[in-house]
Amino acid sequence: MLDPLVLVLPGLIAFHLYQDLPKADMAYPTLVNNVLPVPLVGFFGAVLCGAVISTFNGFLNSASTLFSMGIYRRIINQNAEPQQLVTVGRKFGFFIAVVSVMVAPWIANAPQGLYSWMKQLNGIYNVPLVTIIIMGFFFPRIPALAAKVAMGIGIISYITINYLVKFDFHFLYVLACTFCINVVVMLVIGFIKPRATPFTFKDAFAVDMKPWKNVKIASIGILFAMIGVAEFGGYGTHWLAMISYFIAAVVIVYLIFDSWRHRHDPAVTFTPDAKDSL
Repeated sequence: MLDPLVLVLPGLIAFHLYQDLPKADMAYPTLVNNVLPVPLVGFFGAVLCGAVISTFNGFLNSASTLFSMGIYRRIINQNAEPQQLVTVGRKFGFFIAVVSVMVAPWIANAPQGLYSWMKQLNGIYNVPLVTIIIMGFFFPRIPALAAKVAMGIGIISYITINYLVKFDFHFLYVLACTFCINVVVMLVIGFIKPRATPFTFKDAFAVDMKPWKNVKIASIGILFAMIGVAEFGGYGTHWLAMISYFIAAVVIVYLIFDSWRHRHDPAVTFTPDAKDSL
């Protein structure tokens, strides 16, 4: 829940303070250099370097696992031993690292900055996946073939419109067009060749899905907290903000007390559901 605050707020501050920056990528380092004292500049530089290395390491581990388990073991060598999979994963991770280092200068010189370039690149697979998930929820008779075709057409259409043909569109409009194309493709295939029976979700009972008893009370607290935050947007809602803060504080105190009472009350015991014994 803190990600929007941590990621968006520094950019908004930098946008208002330094509107003449040549690239949006310079917003964070400019803000750090001009706002923080000198000792903290090095500290934040170390934090940023650690975050980059950690993210890159996680990316390499994920890519190596996907290749070794999803491609090598299933397609190339189905009888591979665990040690062999580890070796293949390390070699593939090294290959990806070398390619990343070679591509990095080209990414650094992206015309619209790194953030915008990454968002455009993620759109290649994000929108087709989102379309498949949404259509699967609302149209249970759409077959798996429709998802596969929509995935391919979505990727090809987005790359064609955004990179090859070079229409004068913002990439968000291209994402919207790709979404509409995928929806039409899946509906047509579902109409021509629907599933014999509607798809139904099966509960594996791996996670307790019983609703939290305090969800409505917590929702009320969050709602009034957001109303109180609106005061910082320049709205004349001082008294409404005070009332909202009071209600949110009451809700927080109640949730803390209820959690403490639930943990220390000996009468509260866990009774497993009948389904859990299956």
